Amino acid sequence: MYCCGLCQKRPKRSVQSGEIRRQLEDDEESDINEESANSYTERRVKLNRKASAAPHNEDFSSHLDISRLTVPKKVEHVKLGHTLCSNDELLILQDGITALQVQDHTLEPQHVHWNHGLIRDICWSSLRRIFICICQKRVHSFDPMNVESQINTFSHILPYEEKYSFWRCTCTQSTLFICYAGHGTTIDEYDLSSSPVRLKKQWNSPRSCLETEGIWSIRCGEDQIGLTIMDSITEKWHLEVRTLKMGLLWRVDLPITG
Repeated sequence: MYCCGLCQKRPKRSVQSGEIRRQLEDDEESDINEESANSYTERRVKLNRKASAAPHNEDFSSHLDISRLTVPKKVEHVKLGHTLCSNDELLILQDGITALQVQDHTLEPQHVHWNHGLIRDICWSSLRRIFICICQKRVHSFDPMNVESQINTFSHILPYEEKYSFWRCTCTQSTLFICYAGHGTTIDEYDLSSSPVRLKKQWNSPRSCLETEGIWSIRCGEDQIGLTIMDSITEKWHLEVRTLKMGLLWRVDLPITG
């Protein structure tokens, strides 16, 4: 795992939008070709002063600032078979079999006792403000705002048959998706807004994937699902993007060539 420097906290700043901002960018590009390094630096200072005087009606503080990129440095080595997850502020990873490691922008780790076995996947619930950790047969949650708090277990989330085990998870808004290990992968869809958590739907083959295929990874955006799938017969991989109702939007075979 590497840090590029953007995770460091910085004060929010407001800059202008529209034509003025685009003009400044054009001016900077021209200056790079025409001015020396020193004069370019001076020009940037002037432009920043002009930008700070613009109307404060838009906040671009969360946008990627290329000028702040630094040489990546190694922060932590994640062991084979272990997993990690982040939200906008924190990174959580399994640190050995008996601890969770939590890091904020300072990169100083805090350790939380863990005695629930190997974590197969972790996802962040913005609705409940918790990290959700899935193990082979159980699902647990962790409150990052209180590292001393107890690890909670979702007693109502269990494999639909004892012989099956959980594999991967992802979360978007009030929905939690959990997929199982094995071919013809089943996906459970849970409603996190209900108490207790309620199973909304179970997606089985061929809606989830073909009987000869297995889902190796699942990730959500706001209204789309990304899947990494392998065919056990051809041993070929592909990516799929779907709607939250499992409708196929597009597919690409791996590796991508040409």
